[in-house]
Amino acid sequence: MNNLEARIILEKLFEGVHPETGEVFAEDHVCNEAQVLRALHRAIVALNSLPVAAEPAKKARQSHENSKKAWAQEEDAYLRNACRQEIPLDEICRELGRSAAKVSAPPPVADDGKLHDLEDAISRMRPDHPEEKLDMGDRDLAGLQDAINGLLERMQEAYMQQARFVSDASHELRTPIAVIQGYAGMLDRWGKQDEKILDESISAIKSEAAYMSKLVEQLLFLARGDTGRNRMEFRPLELSQLVEEVCEDSRLIDPKHDWRADVRDAAPCVGDWDLLKQCARILADNALKYTPEGGTIWLRAYLNGRGEPCMEVQDTGIGISGEDMQHVFDRFYRSDPARTRQSGGTGLGLSIAKWIVERHGGHFELLSREGLGTRM
Repeated sequence: MNNLEARIILEKLFEGVHPETGEVFAEDHVCNEAQVLRALHRAIVALNSLPVAAEPAKKARQSHENSKKAWAQEEDAYLRNACRQEIPLDEICRELGRSAAKVSAPPPVADDGKLHDLEDAISRMRPDHPEEKLDMGDRDLAGLQDAINGLLERMQEAYMQQARFVSDASHELRTPIAVIQGYAGMLDRWGKQDEKILDESISAIKSEAAYMSKLVEQLLFLARGDTGRNRMEFRPLELSQLVEEVCEDSRLIDPKHDWRADVRDAAPCVGDWDLLKQCARILADNALKYTPEGGTIWLRAYLNGRGEPCMEVQDTGIGISGEDMQHVFDRFYRSDPARTRQSGGTGLGLSIAKWIVERHGGHFELLSREGLGTRM
C-alpha cells in the first residue's frame, strides 16, 4: 500500500465510510467485521512507513519518525481494545482519523537564513537596555519573536524584584548592625566601669541580635520558597483544632488581650500542619501588634458556602488605611515603621503568610476600617 492509498483509507474511515464496500456506518454498528479490521491495520502499517521530507534537520526528522511509530503502536492497542469492548465503528474511525492527522504531516522546514538573522538580532541586544525589544519585521518569525520578548520581560521583572529584595534586606540589616556597633563603642569607652551602661548595652545587643536572627530566618524561608525548596507535607487535618491551639498559645503568651476561638464547626482540609500553624501565628501576632491592650482578637475556622475550609483572624485594632491595604502583603512594607520596629516586626510576616496560603491553593480576603479593626 502506498502513501496515497493509506490516506484514502484514513479519510474514508474518518468520514465513517467502509473503506472497501463504501457502506456508511450506522451509529450503533459495532466493530465485528474482519474486512474493516484489515483495512485499519493496513492503514496503520502504511502510515508507519510514510516517507519524511528530506529538508528538515536530523532532530526534527527523528522526532517525526518516533511520533509515527508511537501512533501506530498506540492505535493498534486501541483497536484491539475497541474490538473487545464492541465500541461503535463510527466512533473508532473518527478517533483514528483525528489522531492520524496529527502525525501524517511532516514537520515544517526552517529557513536557516531567517534563523541566523534571529540569532544576530538577539546577540545585539544589550542587558543594560531592558527596554529593548526584538523586532524582526518577519511574519514567519512573529510567534517566536513574541515568545522571546515575553521571556525577556519576565526575566527583567524577576531581576528587578530580586534587586529590590536585596536592597530592602540590606537596608533592614543596616539598622541593627549600627545599633550593635554603637553600643559596642559605649562598652569600650565606659561600660567597664559603669554597670548601668553595661546592662543597657547588653540588653540592646541581645535584642538587635534576636531581630537579625529572625530577619535572616524569614529571608531564607522566602528565598527557599521562591526557588521551590521549602518542603511541604500535605496530610488530612482539622483546621478548627489548629486554630484552637494557636488561640490557646496566644492566651499564654499575651494575657493582656481577650483571645477568642470560634471553632464550633469542623473544617477538615488537606495541608501542611506546621506551615498552616505558622501562618495562623503570623496573623495572630499581626493582630496583637495593632490592637490596644484589652482589645478582642478572634480566631475562626469554618467551611464557606462552597464547602471550602477557611481560617480567619479579626481584631479590634487601629485598622488599615485604604492606601496601605494594597501593599500590606509586600515584602518589608510597614504601614507604621516606628510601631512595627519597636514591636520587633520585620515587615516579612504577611508576605510569608501569603506564600503559605497560596501554596495551599488559597487566597486572602482583607477587610479593614480605620479605628474599627481588621479581618483577614
